[in-house]
Amino acid sequence: MLVDDAWYEMVEFRQHPESGRYHGYLQPWSDSETMRNIVELTPERCEALTSQHDHQEERAERAQELERWAPLLGLLPMAEQLRMERDYGTPAVRNTIFSVPPLLLLGGVGMLVAIAYHLGIRFGPLEPVAALLDHLQLLLIYLVTESLLRLAIAGYGRRPVGSLMVILPLAIHQLVTNQRSQWRSRNHELIRQLENNPAHLADLRDTVKPLPDAQEAAFEVISLMPKDHWTLNVTGIRYCDRIYLATERFTKDRDDGLTWHHFHLTPAPAERVLRVYRDYDPREVQQLYRDHRRQESAAWIETFAPIWGLLDGTLQKRLAASYRYAPAAMTQISIVAMLAIGALFGLLGGINLRQAEYVSGSLLLLLGIALLIDGIQRRLKYHSGEVIGSRLFGRLVRPMVLRALRWETRAKGSAKPDPPPHTARASS
Repeated sequence: MLVDDAWYEMVEFRQHPESGRYHGYLQPWSDSETMRNIVELTPERCEALTSQHDHQEERAERAQELERWAPLLGLLPMAEQLRMERDYGTPAVRNTIFSVPPLLLLGGVGMLVAIAYHLGIRFGPLEPVAALLDHLQLLLIYLVTESLLRLAIAGYGRRPVGSLMVILPLAIHQLVTNQRSQWRSRNHELIRQLENNPAHLADLRDTVKPLPDAQEAAFEVISLMPKDHWTLNVTGIRYCDRIYLATERFTKDRDDGLTWHHFHLTPAPAERVLRVYRDYDPREVQQLYRDHRRQESAAWIETFAPIWGLLDGTLQKRLAASYRYAPAAMTQISIVAMLAIGALFGLLGGINLRQAEYVSGSLLLLLGIALLIDGIQRRLKYHSGEVIGSRLFGRLVRPMVLRALRWETRAKGSAKPDPPPHTARASS
């Protein structure tokens, strides 16, 4: 424990039988021992621990409340379901499975009523409802298909997936709010260059400069991205064959709308034993920015994962290298979905032709046959171990993932980092 700039060891910890308060007993730490767990004992740290305890209790109460809403939570995007599982312990896959029966029942019963009405069966007082369902056949088909597909993904693939009818409104709302809040930063020249041409990312660097009125080897790092892997006064930062400690961090909002992150680094004391080390290179901001943009794209990629099963094998493997995506499973799911949709379209096309609706019937029947042929061909090749996309729809969804693949994982370079400012100044 760090108390008033001195290191101590917790040797005893017990609860007082009368007051109920906890008493800890410390003794000076021996410099010959390796520090295993570092705790800073200050009023601020105690307040933070108290706040953490209150947060855990609040989390437990919130988790109990969310359990009651499992069928609705299963309709949310996959990233949001996984976040709730991580934060509150609500099983994401279970929530998805619980959300399927209501929509499947609604779509299935509605589709049966619509087909019966189309065949001439009358429903008495419920005739207007049957007529409305007849006009909503495509929506009902979509509900049934989506529900079966989500059930297959959750049950077979053990992955949560939301309903498009909930995801799209949320995505539109998020897009609008993000555009409003980030308009200035997105229109900054630096961000605009990176978004329009990721190749400019190779020119991005942290600014490293000496600290004024500080010891000679201390310097400041100014970065576009936060460095969550640096823990103040704990993480050893290896930079140009020397070990530093980050002693201070803060942010500054500039007039250009960007937030810049500032870090003060000083040489680590020679007698200090450090548990964690991180290598630093001013170019690491490139990977941090790439990781940040990839995390933003992950919600879109992971939520609509079954759609990317229509892509060719090369693109699917690139997605799997950078995102939580399983090419083989998503390809199989997309094949099953295509066969199911093709069969439904063929059935509706036959019903329409029987009712003398030749135009819509012919279109639906031809589309159903095309989907079935494409699905059967992909199924045969899938059995041979090949991940193959759809010739009909692969090119349609391809542009949707190319933007996300601009931030795919790249191999790290082997170039040496730039020297610290004092070294550069001395050599010059």
